[in-house]
Amino acid sequence: MAALISGLICGWLRSVHPKFGRIPTSTVWFMNSVGLNIFIAIVGISAGPGFINGLRTQGISLFLWGVVATTLPLILGMYVASISFAFMTPFYSAFSPGPAPQRLHSAWYAIEPKAKFPLLVTP
Repeated sequence: MAALISGLICGWLRSVHPKFGRIPTSTVWFMNSVGLNIFIAIVGISAGPGFINGLRTQGISLFLWGVVATTLPLILGMYVASISFAFMTPFYSAFSPGPAPQRLHSAWYAIEPKAKFPLLVTP
């Protein structure tokens, strides 16, 4: 509770006095990256024993239902997006080979001719 209240007070002070509590951008990036990784590790360490017990009692079907529950909404979301936008760009960008920024860039170029405004602003 004290961390929440002190965070709120420090955030308010920072909004009123921008020089208060200034942290370099690279440090903020490092704390966000490391903080997220530590959080994921702690959740994994905490959930591991319960997952193994559930796997022993329920069998592999528990894992397979987890895969279905994770994958099905993603595929349905892409399908609904392709229907509602009337083109298959979500599928093209998700399943095309190459690095992610290149796929996203090619997806934008596929979308742009059908858009009513420019999506990519190039100098």
